[in-house]
Amino acid sequence: MKEIFVTFFDSLFLPQGLCLIESLTEINDFDFELWVICCDDKSFFYLEKLKINKVKLLKLSALEDENLRILKKERSLREYYWTITPYTFFWVYELNKSYKRITYIDADLYFLKSPVPIIDELKKSKKSFL
Repeated sequence: MKEIFVTFFDSLFLPQGLCLIESLTEINDFDFELWVICCDDKSFFYLEKLKINKVKLLKLSALEDENLRILKKERSLREYYWTITPYTFFWVYELNKSYKRITYIDADLYFLKSPVPIIDELKKSKKSFL
């Protein structure tokens, strides 16, 4: 089964995000799709030019509703990013309701080997969160 991941970052975090992407793409026999919510135009345009296989791009500005725009004005940028984390699942699911599971991963993660054992542990536990 294809694993669906979602993360987000801006151009200041682009090096970490690129390392995450590289670490996932280097895992043999691991089928995944990574949705990246680009928090600024710079990160979107840079990733769009790279055309990385298995990576889907979304612009944060296109996903924000009025409530989030208000919060964005009231919070620091980092606080605002923490605020949108729970929305990431919803935004991706709204684009493809056939997904059975969407896993949020921080943009500064680096996979040294396949995450399949962790995913299997989640399935075995019959829990919704890990």
